[in-house]
Amino acid sequence: MPLRWLLDVTYNRIHDLTPILSMPVNALLGLSGNRITDLSPLADKSVSDMGIAGNPITTLGPLLANPPKSNFAFADAEYPNSLYEEAIAAWQNQPAYAGYLRQAQIGLACNKVAQQTNKSISRLPSSQQKQDALTSLKSFGKVHEGYRYLEIYGYRTWKEARALAEPLGGELAAVKTPELHLWLCETFPHFNGWIGAYTEDGKHFHWTDGSPLDDIALKHLNTLDTVSRHLNSSFSSPRTPVHFDAKNKSWGNWKTDTDPLFHFLMRWKEEQTASPE
Repeated sequence: MPLRWLLDVTYNRIHDLTPILSMPVNALLGLSGNRITDLSPLADKSVSDMGIAGNPITTLGPLLANPPKSNFAFADAEYPNSLYEEAIAAWQNQPAYAGYLRQAQIGLACNKVAQQTNKSISRLPSSQQKQDALTSLKSFGKVHEGYRYLEIYGYRTWKEARALAEPLGGELAAVKTPELHLWLCETFPHFNGWIGAYTEDGKHFHWTDGSPLDDIALKHLNTLDTVSRHLNSSFSSPRTPVHFDAKNKSWGNWKTDTDPLFHFLMRWKEEQTASPE
């Protein structure tokens, strides 16, 4: 079995990729949160897993034709529409890149909602334009028991994620039952990011809709061995938010809500259609 070489330099101040060309990296290449503007040095670099979100790039360049083999985290709220449009055009007829295509489509839809929301302040677009953009975004979500769920790509703090969920017309996901927890793990198997649970005092956890984490539901989740032991008041300090790791079926919380940065899972309540009399 060939050796797996990994290089993770996320959240540094790297701006030049030339030095890594001689490194035998073939598995993980973590470049998110740097100052990279040019991805052309990666033209001949073949890796299985790469993250490049949070860099001041305007195109994916050579990665459009040669993206990572298994995982590619690239979407970011700061990227222009043109980056996503270019990616969609490159991957829309490539079944092997269906997951990357979806990421680009959601990124573009998020951008359009944000742009329409910002313009609405100056009353430039109609409310219908904003609604159309939001409808497009929600179309990528998955429905379960009256709510539509969607992973929003791009690295944000929990506060930033909560603040963005409102103009997107929804809220951070509340996972209140073991059944929903398992459904989310199956539906979003690679999700690792923020949900809507937090504690203000380090002892009592609540959802952003104001309801407490139900002790019975939490007990069932612990019985299923799907909640991290770190989601416990003895491990918590005030104002810590909760993140959800679907791959490992676990929850955890952090000592601060300003770090680290994650994607987030949001939900919209589905509109009820009146039944015919």
